Amino acid sequence: MTAIAELLSLGLCCPRCKGDLLLVDTQEAALRCIACAEQYPIILGIPDLRVFPDPYIGIDEDRAKGRLLAAVGARTWGDLAAHYYEITQDDVPAAQARQFAAGLHAAVPRAAAAIEGWNELDGERVLATDRLLDVGCGTAPFFVAEGPQSAPRVGVDVAFRWLVVARLRLENAGVAAHLVCACAEAIPFRDASFDVYVSQGAIENVRDQTLAIAESRRVLRSRGRIRVASANRTSPAPDPHLGIPFGGLLPARVAAWWARSRGALPPSRRLLTHAALRTLLRSAYDHVALGVPAASPAQQRGLGAVLRMAVATYEFMRRGHPLRRTLTVIGPTLLATGRRKD
Repeated sequence: MTAIAELLSLGLCCPRCKGDLLLVDTQEAALRCIACAEQYPIILGIPDLRVFPDPYIGIDEDRAKGRLLAAVGARTWGDLAAHYYEITQDDVPAAQARQFAAGLHAAVPRAAAAIEGWNELDGERVLATDRLLDVGCGTAPFFVAEGPQSAPRVGVDVAFRWLVVARLRLENAGVAAHLVCACAEAIPFRDASFDVYVSQGAIENVRDQTLAIAESRRVLRSRGRIRVASANRTSPAPDPHLGIPFGGLLPARVAAWWARSRGALPPSRRLLTHAALRTLLRSAYDHVALGVPAASPAQQRGLGAVLRMAVATYEFMRRGHPLRRTLTVIGPTLLATGRRKD
């Protein structure tokens, strides 16, 4: 339980009352809050401190799928992710599974492009000595793109099953990071525990975006930095969940109908425009800046002629064309940075 002890030293606490946690040995190892007596299990070495479930799956089913994945004995994270879609065929049809799997494999170069974009926006790189929290870490592509660092890195996600995949991905890459199952709206860390808060593709999927941003501010130290990447609601690019152009502009009922008509789960999300993302961040941060990332070679691989031309135009505009700002309206991904208000 050395990893749990390290997490406690980093400020791991009760997500409900922010009380101190005590490691207890019951039938299964758990953390018990000294203040409110709430108990949280540690499953496969990953503490589960959620206050509500992933929108697509119940907590018990999520844990069961995580255990199934861990029992497979896969040697690579890619094999493990492929197996996940094999056992999820009832909810994710084959075509959508291929789309999602391709997204997982392109996630590291996409994260690397986001990192460079964030560096340009705030004029400063994350230091190896900065304590960093990645909320909505998924399979941990950000940590792999960032590479080994000296300061603690913590990844939080509401989906336990993906943290099992993330752990193997980190092992395959030789990168160390702590993983915690928790909600963005109830982060189980004490105030001022981190220097940098990162979130890729999560803010559009949380239940309460305002609360999630307030929590990000709470766990950051004085003048701490936030770095967010989010799908752009007004982009004509294929929707990340539905896979259709202009999908972000579809009313929720239409998007749900489209997904169900193809045997898929309807998306549970609230996509943001560039203006909405800026307003959301300004509620808690100063020096908010928005931009777009470069299109990574991995994202461009296999594109048809029309899409290659669209990407070339995007890159031309992004590199300083007078119409560069319009990319925050039509670009598929928005980047944003800010500093904690004190």
